Amino acid sequence: MLMSIIPQTINHMPAISPVSIVSVNWSRTFIRACLQTALEETPTSKNVAQSIPIFANEICLGNEETCGIHTSADKLASFQNICGTDNSLTIYVGDTSTDFDFLVTADVGICVRDEPIGSGQAELKETLERVGIEVFRLSATAWQKKGEQGRHKGDNQGQEKKNVWWVIDLMEVVRFIEDSKSLLT
Repeated sequence: MLMSIIPQTINHMPAISPVSIVSVNWSRTFIRACLQTALEETPTSKNVAQSIPIFANEICLGNEETCGIHTSADKLASFQNICGTDNSLTIYVGDTSTDFDFLVTADVGICVRDEPIGSGQAELKETLERVGIEVFRLSATAWQKKGEQGRHKGDNQGQEKKNVWWVIDLMEVVRFIEDSKSLLT
């Protein structure tokens, strides 16, 4: 599925902050090869595929201080470094319970769900519900109704309650960004 939608996604990408990929499950080499294959029909495919920073699971061959992402904690540290402190909006897209920390840390947490929902996706849904995080179908209208970039006031103590959004494919994320440019800035 990823390979069939990437060319469409790249062709319709709005002018947004740069994209980075963080993975604990796949190597940088594998991800880059998949991107290059999926984008080979796109005129700027090689430049696009090469320009995306990838922080991934790598094999250590020596005494390297950092040799990739091997745990959820490594992934979270990379994610936080990518986000930095410039207060720009972060969008994280994930599909399993290993993405939980990032979905709730990002300004916009989006989970991809297959139809019918897969076992890893069902586990993520159950985990989010168990800790009281509501999951809504992503659309510009729903986002605007929820207000303040997907967050709303929770209990009487003024704590924010986090929402997570779900989509069926990455094109829905692109459409949401295109339709919500004024709401996301």
